[in-house]
Order: sequence, then C-alpha cells, then structure tokens
Amino acid sequence: MALRGKPWNSHLSFAEFCEYVLPYRVGSEEAQPWREVYAARFAPLVADTATALQAAIAINDSLRRLPAHIALGGVLPVTMRPSTLFNIKFGVCGDYAALAAFAMRAVGIPVTLNFIPRWGRKNGSHAFNAVLDNDGRWHDFSGAEDNPDHHLNRFSSGITKIYRQAYGINPNSLAAVSREPVPPLFRSPSMVDVTADFDAVPVADVTVAVPRNLHAEYVYLCVFSPMGWEPVAWACNSHGEARFADVGTDIVYQPATYTEGEIRPFGYPFLLGQSGDIKEFKISGKRGDVILWRKNPVSETLKDYPASIVGGRFEGADNPGFRNATVLHVIADTPDFRYTPVALPSVNPEFRYLRYVSSDSTYGNMAEVEFLNQEGKALRGKVMGGYKPSIYYPRNGAEMLFDGDALTFFHTSDLGSWGGLELPAPAKVSAIRFLIRNDDNGIRRGHEYELFYASDGKWLSAGRQIAPADDEIKFAGVPAGALLWLHDHTGGREERIFEVSDNNKIIWH
Repeated sequence: MALRGKPWNSHLSFAEFCEYVLPYRVGSEEAQPWREVYAARFAPLVADTATALQAAIAINDSLRRLPAHIALGGVLPVTMRPSTLFNIKFGVCGDYAALAAFAMRAVGIPVTLNFIPRWGRKNGSHAFNAVLDNDGRWHDFSGAEDNPDHHLNRFSSGITKIYRQAYGINPNSLAAVSREPVPPLFRSPSMVDVTADFDAVPVADVTVAVPRNLHAEYVYLCVFSPMGWEPVAWACNSHGEARFADVGTDIVYQPATYTEGEIRPFGYPFLLGQSGDIKEFKISGKRGDVILWRKNPVSETLKDYPASIVGGRFEGADNPGFRNATVLHVIADTPDFRYTPVALPSVNPEFRYLRYVSSDSTYGNMAEVEFLNQEGKALRGKVMGGYKPSIYYPRNGAEMLFDGDALTFFHTSDLGSWGGLELPAPAKVSAIRFLIRNDDNGIRRGHEYELFYASDGKWLSAGRQIAPADDEIKFAGVPAGALLWLHDHTGGREERIFEVSDNNKIIWH
C-alpha cells in the first residue's frame, strides 16, 4: 500500500513523513513486518475521510470496540509486538498507544507517541497519542480509549511536562548536549519537549535560584514520589539561575541536581501557580499538633460510592430466610471512607441470623461489616448471602464483608443484594461497625506511621508511632508551614504530600 499522497498526509513535509508515518518501530519491541496486515484491516475505515483528524477518529472508534485487558502494572519489560496487539487491547496505556500508532501509521496517518514522565498530583506516569491534522495543529488522544481532544483535558491540572518519543535524533535533547551524566529519564537523544503543543495543559515559566556552592551544569525540577523526588524537567544553570519553560502549574516542585548518579534536592519545594508565582514551603518557628486520617487523597473513582450506600440496612432474624426480620439500622447519612460506628438500643432481642442488605443504588460495594457484642467484640459465624456474583469481581462474595481486610469488598451483579452471618447460637448485638468500599489509604490500627516534613532538600522526621486506632493518628510538635508526607512503614504504596492550612484543613498535592 502506498503511504504518501493520501488526503490525511498531503500536508506533511518529507521530514515529517519520515518521523510520524514511516518508522518501523514505536519502541523496543521485536521488529516484525506489521504494516501489510494492519493496513488490510484499517484502510477501508478511512477511505471516505479527508483529514488526518477524521482518519484518526475513524480508526480509534474501531480500536475502542476491541476486547480489553487493562493491566495494573507493566506486563512485559519491553513494548509488545505488533502481532500481540493486533486483536486485543492488552497492557497499560503505553501498549494502547503503540496499538494506535501501528494501526494509523499503517495507512499513512501522522501519529506520535507522547508521555508524561510523572503526574504532578498523583503517583505514576502516562502515555498517549497525538495526530498532526491538515491545519498543522496537534490533537491529543488515547489510543483505543479517548478520541482526539477528549483526553488531556481530563488530566490537565496534574500534567507536569509532555515529551514525544521521536524516531530521529533531537539535537537539542539533554542527552545530545550534556557533557555530564544525566538522569535515566533524559538519556534518550530522541526525546522532544512538546508541552507547548497542547492547549489543554496550563503552563508557566519559572526561574530557580541555584546556590553558589552547586557547580552543576544542569538543574532539574522534580515531583514527589514515595520512592524519592523524580525529575520531570531540566534547564541550564546560567550564572546561578535556571529558567524552566512551559511547566505544568498547580503542582509542587523540588529543585535538584544530578550528582554521582543520584538526584540531590536543594532549597525548599514550592507550589507553582498559574501565573508563574511560587509559594515556597519554608518552615516557621511555630509548631503544633496535626491529626490525620489518610495518607493519600480520595480517588475520583471512589467518590460516587458514599451516596450510593444510603438506604442500605442491617437486619437480624431467627430464621435463615429473614422472615419478619428486625431492622437494626438503616443508613440514612452519607458515610465517608472511615469506619462508621452505630450504637443499637439495649432492648433488642438476641438473633442467630444477621445480614447487611445493600441499597437499590449500588451493587454491594461494602468492605467490612462488624456485628459487635456487649464486650465490643465482633460476632463470628458461617457466612451466607443472597446475590448474583459480580461479573467484574467474581471472587468478591459475601465472605469479603467479614474477612477483616479493609481493601477487599462485597460486589454483586444485582441491586438489593445481601450478605450475612449464621451464628452458632443466638446472640445480642450491641453495636455495628461498617466500612464502605475504599482504597485502604485510611489510618489502620497497628500500622506504623512516620510523618516527614521537607527542609532544605531533605525529609526530616516529625515522629514515628504505631496507630492506636483506625482512622486517626496524632503527631505533636509539627513545624508550621511545612510540606508534609505521611509514610506507612507497615504496608501500602499510595502516599501523597500535603500541607495543613491555618484552619487545620489538609490540602493535598
């Protein structure tokens, strides 16, 4: 199939055609003769299109309908082969982007692979595509997921920088110009900073003062990771100043150098505002108490669950069919992601059968249920339930309600589903404690936590202790004005930095 001379690539220069259409690989995947088989499938879809944007949408609509397998982490150490991706959306976002590049380049559409090295307000990174339309404008999209111009605007507040993984050498890349060792991120001579190509990304320029005793040729802006500060941008150290262009705003950055193979932060972290103003997190002489109930902000994916729980109820009965059951409690107030305690009247009789019935607005989505006796201990029994198993989480039956694991949850395919206990003998229930579906980033009793604050390029400890109870931990003598980080030494991976406002509100970054 002839690739040149198509309506959707007639605007390309020869150099652009060689860079955005012609490459035979997208990364480090095994080289295969993929163009012919991809073109045979996707060429008919673009026969009636007139622009690169229209052609990209036509193919991406087809890719979106493919059966999907979304991996939670990298499934292979290299980019997947074209033949592996041909019939299924498999892997992480970078694999989806590769699939789109194979499909679109096979018919001559100018498409690139771009990546965000680290998010600015959450952990992780991201990869996506862009298509160069006939009017010379770039349009971002997520291969096999989001169509052009409906992708980056979902993440704009957390984008640090955007780089293109080009095929040719970029003579202005750090790898090409540096005379000193550089961080792994910047060792590819084919990286191109394309942040300014996307209007959805709010950016600003910022200048960082470099101490005289630092003789590094280059300075880096880093963002937080529980594994350490991660570089996302670089600039030349020119007479004690480093000017960074087109940096994502509303994000906390830490200046650093790269010395002897490691990132070495200096100075104080700062929040970059939309107008380019900065707020440095300098500690003051004041100290105070800080009370925390989470180590990571609540994810957007969880925010619909609390309201859907309202209307759920707890019942007790003397028979397994729950005929003439006694309603012990109806959830009337929207819960949060902490354990909710419920005191029950002392006049309630004893029950042998106990259950939680989900509302008509949710498919279970309850993590833990505890029916407590007069001593405050959870009653134990044989798990029972009435529900259709979940097609998404087929192993998440009623057992999840009573397994003592805050991260697992009861999930079903029907509304009004229930899970409960058959006790060995009738018993009195004095209280109930429940926890809705969550990410297990709340404070957990028995876990060991350490609170850190940033000071002159270092993380210093403000205290280390074992949490005496769920959902709350208190640290005394914490420096005011500091950037903070709560680390769980016992388990978990999701942690973010934050500050405490003057009215003791937690502000996540």
